[in-house]
Amino acid sequence: MTAETKYPATYRILLRGFLEKEWSDRLNGLTISTTSEQDEPFTILEGSLEDEEALSGVLSTLHDLGYSLLSVDRISG
Repeated sequence: MTAETKYPATYRILLRGFLEKEWSDRLNGLTISTTSEQDEPFTILEGSLEDEEALSGVLSTLHDLGYSLLSVDRISG
């Protein structure tokens, strides 16, 4: 038995590569921050999404842009 996800929910998505902050509007207003580890760039997207369709849309956009998805974590909701 799985727990039902309550929405809106807050997510943290980790990507390999650098994503410019200007993409925030296209990604449902998620906050975009970047970091690097051993000279490899990473992007962290964080924020609230209204429903599963919004999450799916964000993930689809990232896929279409060619980013490697490292993790998706629901941090509340």
